[in-house]
Amino acid sequence: MGKISAQQRLLKEHEKSRENFSEARFAEIERQLGLDMEAIKDECERKVRERVERYKAAISTADALNGSDLTDDAKLLNGDYPLTVNDLDAMIDRSAGNRTMEKLIHDYAREHGMSLSRTFYSAEQKSEAADGLVSYARSCCQRPEYFDMMGSDEYFEEALSEAIKGE
Repeated sequence: MGKISAQQRLLKEHEKSRENFSEARFAEIERQLGLDMEAIKDECERKVRERVERYKAAISTADALNGSDLTDDAKLLNGDYPLTVNDLDAMIDRSAGNRTMEKLIHDYAREHGMSLSRTFYSAEQKSEAADGLVSYARSCCQRPEYFDMMGSDEYFEEALSEAIKGE
């Protein structure tokens, strides 16, 4: 966003120097500064869109179950054992980072009407959340008042979907 701020400063400085130019030359410079600003904003949005698309491509296969990732806990999920929320939470702890097991555990909980303390986000949910970043960037880039309000790390963390926080 540094380029946008710098371009905004140039536009403000140019406005202050109106008396130094003929009306036609002032308008010509102002038009060019405006075009440069639009190019910067377009570049910003394009870069965010490219990163989002790379992220979406990387997670597109995240929900594909992999039999080699099954642990002994899968036996408990498929058996006739009465499992509790605590049992499932412990399984999630043991399966951290194993998307196959995490999905199976959360599917079990949903099928048995159990609420877990943690949420499993599908690749589709993560993809939708990532798409929201493009909209966020567009808002920040296109409207100076939004940039001022939304351009901080603190606001970004607040606005970021839980589905993709920490990724």
